[in-house]
Formats: sequence, C-alpha cells, structure tokens
Amino acid sequence: MTNKHLSRYVKDVITLIPEELGYLAATSKIEVPIRDRVAWAIQRAISSNLTVAREWNLPVRGVTSRFDIAILDQDRPPNNH
Repeated sequence: MTNKHLSRYVKDVITLIPEELGYLAATSKIEVPIRDRVAWAIQRAISSNLTVAREWNLPVRGVTSRFDIAILDQDRPPNNH
C-alpha cells in the first residue's frame, strides 16, 4: 500500500460532517475517533491476510515502540529480536 492509497483513506475520514467532528472534539480525545476511522478505512481496503492494529506495541531488545496504527501481516509475524 502506497502513501497515495493511504492518503485517500485519510480523506474519507476528513469528510466527517462538521457537526460530528465538533461533537467528537467536545466529548472525547479527538485523535482517538479519527485514528479509529482511519484504521477502519484501511482495514476495509487491504487484503484479508493483513490486519490493522491500533495502539500496537513492538518490544525490541528491551525497548517498546508504540504505533498508533500498524498494518500487520498474519503470515509474517514482526521480527522483534
């Protein structure tokens, strides 16, 4: 998946109606519903052997990296050595 493809899915999220976006901003941490909608849009568009994970952690040599959105290949587990 290229950046061009990802930007198309982000644009889908940006098309939230202003009232919905205003409500989300007033009632929650705004990045959470936006992140979740981006993840959902990507999940719908990718192949079935890929999974979109939110707030995914990858421990590498005692240091954990956190990713707001990660695309994981079920056939190839991440190398965390």
